[in-house]
Amino acid sequence: MIGRHELVGSAVLPANEAGAYELGCRVLTLGHRRIGVIAGPRALTTTTDRLSGIRRAAAEMNVALEHVIYADFTRDGGAAAAAELLAAAPDLTAILALNDSMAVGTLATLRERGISVPGQISVTGFDDMPIARDMTPTLTTVRLPLVGMGERAMALALGDEAVPASEPAPAELIWRESCAAPA
Repeated sequence: MIGRHELVGSAVLPANEAGAYELGCRVLTLGHRRIGVIAGPRALTTTTDRLSGIRRAAAEMNVALEHVIYADFTRDGGAAAAAELLAAAPDLTAILALNDSMAVGTLATLRERGISVPGQISVTGFDDMPIARDMTPTLTTVRLPLVGMGERAMALALGDEAVPASEPAPAELIWRESCAAPA
């Protein structure tokens, strides 16, 4: 049986943990302490890695992450998880959705309830889908070089390298209007 981080062949690995760590540090540095996290499905490595980065940032700043909801990586999953978070902790100052589709659903739930973003609550996503810059407010997110990752993965697959290789794909924090210091 192959372990979670063992490779069979070459791979281009996104910096999910590092990107989430950077995002978590930035949100915490702004002063957020009541943070909810909308994670993806529990069984996915993407979810585990991104949540690990957020947890590492929180641990380093002595902040407990008490509100983590697992949901589908979809708009509707994010909307339902946001409603669940707000019911459990109406005093949250930030919701970190671990992909942009869930963040879009989160923003919809907040808008339906008349909750101002980022005035009352900040929201972030992950992946920097094209819609992230078209939202109102524009979505703070983490960009992964998805096209470049695909191109490099194809080159590795078609290459004649005898030894399997693992290459990192960097993450970049994209700061936009949906996240600000808590009121």
